[in-house]
Amino acid sequence: AGKGALARHGKFWYPVRLVQFHRETDAWQVRWWRGCRFPADRPVDFQSLVQTTDLVDELWQDRAGRHAILFGQWTHAHDVPVGEDIIYAFYDVPYLPEIDIILVPHKSTIQHLISLPHFEDIQHSPVGRHLQQGRKMTLTGGYTVKYCGDLTAVQQAHVAQWIFDNIEEAKETVVQWLGCAAFTHALSIMLAYNTRCILEADPDYPRDGTTDAQEEFILEAAWTTLLKKTGRSTDVINTDVDLECLSVFEQRLFKKLAQSGSAGNYQWSRDAGSHQDGAQRAVVSIFECSEKIPTVGGQKCDN
Repeated sequence: AGKGALARHGKFWYPVRLVQFHRETDAWQVRWWRGCRFPADRPVDFQSLVQTTDLVDELWQDRAGRHAILFGQWTHAHDVPVGEDIIYAFYDVPYLPEIDIILVPHKSTIQHLISLPHFEDIQHSPVGRHLQQGRKMTLTGGYTVKYCGDLTAVQQAHVAQWIFDNIEEAKETVVQWLGCAAFTHALSIMLAYNTRCILEADPDYPRDGTTDAQEEFILEAAWTTLLKKTGRSTDVINTDVDLECLSVFEQRLFKKLAQSGSAGNYQWSRDAGSHQDGAQRAVVSIFECSEKIPTVGGQKCDN
């Protein structure tokens, strides 16, 4: 478990991280690399069971095996943004189903904030009250609110992708909401969800109040936490296990290593046909710049 592999989806192969082996079904629970670009008519859950017959490793010493592999498209490790760049490259970070469950009930409020309402129309929300104090509009027409709590860059990118996919007008107005009021309000909703049990145990929580009063308390407390914890993200200590695993695995796939034996020297797909649209160029590119892939001697992609 924890190592990288290639998994077949349709006729193409994509990178995954092995999570757990299920002996009774001869299948692995895998986590597909988040940068996989599957055909539109063949979507996949990013964590699923894959039969061992549809999994291969780096196929060292197996020239025929490498000849038969057709790569799907995916974002390669050396092209993955890090830090704050992850948020602004949110298009490459598909959100998880959980994000949909959390944000859908608040869709109308987020939509309203994106439409750049008058201040008096949003005083009921914590971000609205915050804006009342500063009233600083950006040149794009949005209201900059640079608070994110302790949410990681990837979590923030998930929220941005959800807004982009689900909110009317969001695709045409990214500069007006990314890093602005609507986005920060959505982040506070995420934080409220993550800390709800703690907030409900607060002595001031209105246990006998209405549902609206309880929700208002949760959002207000989450907003306070958002302000206090900004800059304390665990990004600095957490390892992106999926990215690290992919980086090590791509080294084993593509670098000229003695261990590859007769399967080295770029043997992939020579007998199988064409890779997924555009993947052929990406594979050629990574072959040509394989020195960009750092050698990670002896590292394992363990959980």
